[in-house]
Amino acid sequence: MKHSKKYLQLYDTLYHDIQSGALQPGQRLPSIRELVRRSGFSQTTVEHTLALLQEEGLVRTVPQSGCFVSDIVPRNPARQTAPRSPAPVPVPLWNLQTNTIHPELFDMKLWKRCLRETLEDSDGLASYGDSRGDRPLRTALTDYLYRLRRLRTDPDSILVGPSYQTLLFILTTLVGPRQTVAMEHHAPVLARQAFEQAGWTILELESDADGPLPEELKKPFDCLYLTTACTGTKKRALRARQDLYRNLFVIEDDYNGELTYVSGARNALSSRLPQS
Repeated sequence: MKHSKKYLQLYDTLYHDIQSGALQPGQRLPSIRELVRRSGFSQTTVEHTLALLQEEGLVRTVPQSGCFVSDIVPRNPARQTAPRSPAPVPVPLWNLQTNTIHPELFDMKLWKRCLRETLEDSDGLASYGDSRGDRPLRTALTDYLYRLRRLRTDPDSILVGPSYQTLLFILTTLVGPRQTVAMEHHAPVLARQAFEQAGWTILELESDADGPLPEELKKPFDCLYLTTACTGTKKRALRARQDLYRNLFVIEDDYNGELTYVSGARNALSSRLPQS
């Protein structure tokens, strides 16, 4: 019986050679390169065939040596077809991956309209644009940050970047080297790497469930890096300790942003309105 799939054709050939004794137990099979040359099939096809034979116990693989016919070959002369295809993988009930969003939550019409408007902006497409980020975007973010995080700012104070680590590289370059940044011991590794590569000294602060201890905030340092992607309890405690670092250069990393499920987005530490 001739199969339409190439790997099944090669499978039947090798299967017949093993069952008929043309390939004896313990005998080394031709190399993958040799099987590719003989059959005219691709390396992927050959590798798939050998994997099927190995699953059936007809061949065994020896690292750095190749494939060999098993010492004990299960005999089945009546068999003329390849094994059944594996059962289909069940479709998951919920997709919890973070690299996509649910189609029902994505406004395709709005996306197409924005894309069309962008493509019609020939001047913008023909240049690199503002290195800080397009001003209309920074203006929209200004309003968004106030409505969502009660953060008062202006478009000229916003810098748009591809990742927070890249923005930290830019920030440390603007501030300059030989600075001391204080952070909790569980601060993100990527943030630590950004500061270290900029030549900054890292000072680890002792902390509790509510953030850095008050006495730790009295140590000498130039910049305080705080991770506030947490529950409101910690942020309220940090607010209560603000008098200890009110005059310091503070970087607040709230990587959760508005991605909260049990409450609304929480105000930034520097917001001028009380937390609702």
